[in-house]
Amino acid sequence: MIFRKKESLTDSQRLLYKLEELPNFRWVQKFGLTTKSKYVLTSANFASPDLVHELSEAGQFAEIAYGLMSPELVWEHLELLSKVDFPLEGYTALAGTTLVATFRGTTAGVPGHIAYRPDKQQVVVAFSGTATFMQSVNDVDAHLVQYPFSVHNRSCKVHAGFLRMYKGVRGPAFTALRKALKEYDVREILITGHSLGAALSYLFILELLPLHREHHVPEGVKVKHAVFGAPRVGNRALVQLFEETVNTFHGERSADSFVSNSVKAYNDGVPALPPHVLGYRHFTSLYFFLHHGCLYQIPPSEKEHTVFDVKHDEEGYSPALLLHPRGGHTYYNGRTMERVGKRIKWIGGIPVSGELRSGWENQYLERLAKDKRRQAGKHSANSLSAKEG
Repeated sequence: MIFRKKESLTDSQRLLYKLEELPNFRWVQKFGLTTKSKYVLTSANFASPDLVHELSEAGQFAEIAYGLMSPELVWEHLELLSKVDFPLEGYTALAGTTLVATFRGTTAGVPGHIAYRPDKQQVVVAFSGTATFMQSVNDVDAHLVQYPFSVHNRSCKVHAGFLRMYKGVRGPAFTALRKALKEYDVREILITGHSLGAALSYLFILELLPLHREHHVPEGVKVKHAVFGAPRVGNRALVQLFEETVNTFHGERSADSFVSNSVKAYNDGVPALPPHVLGYRHFTSLYFFLHHGCLYQIPPSEKEHTVFDVKHDEEGYSPALLLHPRGGHTYYNGRTMERVGKRIKWIGGIPVSGELRSGWENQYLERLAKDKRRQAGKHSANSLSAKEG
């Protein structure tokens, strides 16, 4: 029997969905742009707890990259911003890290940052997802154009808008990465991004892994890749180039020298875009499906699908992780980018760079208290209505 979790929303969840501002892309399935796999996911497909934790940590850097607050301000006020009820509550992977550099693309101003995690001797390269109108304009420019960074395979085609934004950000990103590799003791590079950031990260890796390039990976340094809600980036030939690049890197280094994990979420339509019928394909990597708090590994043959049935005992679910039952593009790793974005707005007057306005903490706490009172009032009203009914 196929197990489908009955949606039962709490008052705070109802309010969250009612006030949703960020695009969730749940509508994509209604327009018939998604495809459903015949493969049924079961508890045998569960990802390991260690991998779930590792991906959740990577996701924190991907989400921060959006630039709702400048990375300099995030790291400067990290201890306070990470406290309970503050915007970055639960972003534990950022603790003890160092912001190495920030970068911004010359096309549509795509931002990103590089951080260093001393406990893991890991450099994190994080690309932002779509956050501005001009980035959205480039997102929808989905005609396939020649991939310009391969002289051996002229049939490689890439999304025109993604390529345009990548060209604008590649120079600053590689410059920042070289700075990190020079200044820190590095054993591992983690490249991450959500949505557009995931697309840019694939193009970045296509240039990072070839060992003949000037910015090649130093000997002894492993590369990890973790992306969330990734759209399709190019055609089958570009996917084959990616596979060949990875296989060559593995052959010259080791089988574990590079690993790529891509996570799709229940009701997130972005991985179905641009449509398969336009010639687009997903890159080969380890694909996972996040469904009601559980992470399942998808067989490689099913990587183009974004809709899956799940079948196993209800005990397989973790109630603690069932935080966002409707799914969508902004709900990964047990977190909601909606909440982070709104709480950052409550701080008020946040500049792209510079200093936070005087008195921001008191202003934030007042807004938080007001929101809690509203939720408490709504809960009381619903309870009274239920009793009267």
